[in-house]
Amino acid sequence: MKRNVVVLALVLGAMGLSQATGAPYRDEAGPHTVATRLESWQDKSRDRDLPVKWYYPFDVRGVSLPLIVFSHGLGGTREGGRAWGRHWASYGYVCLHLQHRGSDASVWQKGSDFMANMRAAANAGNWILRAQDVRFALDAVARLRKTHPAKAILDLESIGMCGHSFGAETTIAVCGKATGLPRRRGVTLADPRIDAGIAFSPPGPPANRYGARVYGGIALPFYVLTGTRDRSPIRDTTPAEREAVYHHLPADGKYLAVFDEGDHMVFSGRPRRRGKGDHDAAIHRLIRMSSTAFWDAYLKKDPRALRWLRTECAKEMGATGSRFERK
Repeated sequence: MKRNVVVLALVLGAMGLSQATGAPYRDEAGPHTVATRLESWQDKSRDRDLPVKWYYPFDVRGVSLPLIVFSHGLGGTREGGRAWGRHWASYGYVCLHLQHRGSDASVWQKGSDFMANMRAAANAGNWILRAQDVRFALDAVARLRKTHPAKAILDLESIGMCGHSFGAETTIAVCGKATGLPRRRGVTLADPRIDAGIAFSPPGPPANRYGARVYGGIALPFYVLTGTRDRSPIRDTTPAEREAVYHHLPADGKYLAVFDEGDHMVFSGRPRRRGKGDHDAAIHRLIRMSSTAFWDAYLKKDPRALRWLRTECAKEMGATGSRFERK
């Protein structure tokens, strides 16, 4: 099947119009006041705690809002992705950020060989536990939705899932990836309640060894983000391997952004030093715009957002030398 690849960045560059941009889409904070709340839940069936953090519009009453679940990367916490959660909440989303025991900040507390600890935590057992955490969290929200304002305004018929790095792999798992684990080949950890997904810097299939057989089950709308310098010291994942996730997805509602000079940690959303500030800020702006448009298009069913995503987004990406594709 021929891919519908947006090559506008190359065309603009050839015409000397690389600074031309489309119309921005919700790149600044939205109209709602964002509140946060920390909680810790216990899955008694697994004897497992799940710390969570909510971001939600404090000033919304009488309407139902989509839920977005966020999964942090290796060594992270429920504070991961806070820049994205706060931004989305300011535009009318309820965001629930999970903390996964065993692959969270506790890996930094096990001796002095931090990289070895990180590699050890990136195992199949934690991959499965994380997917189970997502399922438990959605069950918990459904049971407890009336206990405080964040839950009371939830529309549980419209749920998005996203994550960074190992959290992106968690996202891919619950969105329909078939496992390639021995004795579990073809088994899926997908949760049918999820309606759309975003993967920030997914690990990808090493040497494209899995292919469409594994990723072909992700039928829902999905957005993959990576960068030209998006390597990882944990598994030596290359940017091409991360991008391959998109190419193995079935067509219809699939999107890819490859940010020029974007590295692995730019997707954390945190400001950084060492001369990366202005460059990171430009990428962060593109992430805010494109991800919000994606959620608006597929969780809120907004035709204007879908139109922007399919037309103007490529122009915004092209202005920075980044690449945007869809199929």
